[in-house]
Amino acid sequence: MSTLNKPLQILHIMSGFGGGISSFIMNKAKEMPRFNVQFDILTFDECNDEFTSAIEQTGGHIYSMSNPKKYGWETFQQEVKFAMQSEAYEIVHCHIQGYRMMPFYRLAKKYTDAKFYVHAHYIKEGGMHHFVKTQQKMNQKINTYASTKPIGCGREAIQAIFGKGTTGKILPNSIDETLYNWSNQEAQAISQKIKADYNIQPGDLVIGHIGRLNIIKNHQKTLHVLAELKRLNAAFKCLIIGSGPLEEELKNKVAELDLEDNVIFTGRVAPIVSILPVLDIAILPSLAEGLPTTVVETQAAGIPILMADTITTEVDFGMGLVEALSLDEENDIWAKALLSLSQKTIPKQQERLAILEKVGYTNTAAGEIYVDFFTKELGIPGVARQ
Repeated sequence: MSTLNKPLQILHIMSGFGGGISSFIMNKAKEMPRFNVQFDILTFDECNDEFTSAIEQTGGHIYSMSNPKKYGWETFQQEVKFAMQSEAYEIVHCHIQGYRMMPFYRLAKKYTDAKFYVHAHYIKEGGMHHFVKTQQKMNQKINTYASTKPIGCGREAIQAIFGKGTTGKILPNSIDETLYNWSNQEAQAISQKIKADYNIQPGDLVIGHIGRLNIIKNHQKTLHVLAELKRLNAAFKCLIIGSGPLEEELKNKVAELDLEDNVIFTGRVAPIVSILPVLDIAILPSLAEGLPTTVVETQAAGIPILMADTITTEVDFGMGLVEALSLDEENDIWAKALLSLSQKTIPKQQERLAILEKVGYTNTAAGEIYVDFFTKELGIPGVARQ
């Protein structure tokens, strides 16, 4: 795809920083300078240096907005108005759905001439709040009304957010493939350093649970599976990689299950690729997901992952590294599956990266898909990805 003749200005609206949504935006932002596309961000949260740098490289800015519940509607509206009038935006890409999205939609229609798009990131809208069916249907109608076209990370997410049977444009949750192109020697050096830092012994099976420490990621299931591993006399360490509101609760559960010698809380790790070489296997028993970037990352790194069958199989790219189990299965079944899956034959690095490129989940490929979609939506001549 060729560079656009004039900058394409896109305003992204996201609630918080630190999860899959900010990763999606950052990974796309890294590719935008080659297309002359500018990303600006409107968010309630502070963003880290890596994210900020990626946005600034596009020529963009990060605008803050205040929580209207704390600071009032007037302050919120003025901050959103300021951001929306800062550039002549052609696209407003909103990563908030349902009734919470509507204020942004109304303000965008009032203060911009941009096309407005709602992005489906989750299978169950609202996640841990478990909206009743009537509320879900109401939000699906709201999303369909507001979004110029349905877009999202996968087919199931689009149908969850816009309604059963809805088809839309998939914009992949991509990864920076250049970060995964390490040699065996480099991977071993990283692994050995991390093992030394965390006192991980030779022969320990190193398990990783990557994700924000909240209800939706279901760390409680992981801890009970680990307790079964311990009962089976397996030698292991589990890295709980992430931060969040449930940290103290989970640490108390670790103590209750007598897992203090087996579980390590690393906090949030950025970039996540910097810790992946130490992992032998990953676990993701989430209650709900859209299309989790974690499963893309683990496959890129050659790490088998055991996930809940609540997660769409769209994220399994056929490398033989993904296995799904029902959350209703007993913890000992999960434990034995972890041990079995950890013995999987790992495809070679170049084979893995070639598969990701083919399905559009590298930043290079996904950046082209992203720009091609929006330029076509605006009627700007572009070069379609072959």
